Amino acid sequence: MVVTNAPGLPSPSLARENISLEGGVSSLDGLIRRASRRWRHKRAWQIELSGDELSFEEIDNRSFALGEAIMARTGAVPGDTIAVMSLNTLDFPLTWLALTRRGMTMIPLNP
Repeated sequence: MVVTNAPGLPSPSLARENISLEGGVSSLDGLIRRASRRWRHKRAWQIELSGDELSFEEIDNRSFALGEAIMARTGAVPGDTIAVMSLNTLDFPLTWLALTRRGMTMIPLNP
């Protein structure tokens, strides 16, 4: 997987509508954390061809850690646009979640 901060691309507005979803959760991050608490070890994602799967807790933990690593290695900050080249594996949606949870926008590139 290749992740790069994409300078020169427009950054999205950081303004967010305060939309309250079921149970008072108002962000994707909040939904992920709540799902992790409610359905900790239940399977959330499965890639049929490879047999890979992740639980709700694994999605929460891995996307959080990946977001931290991307920010530390690239210097990316909320509002940045990040270009990502990845195969169709569990890394792709995890990377999207990692970036989105931190207020960044992902531009997917096909290898």
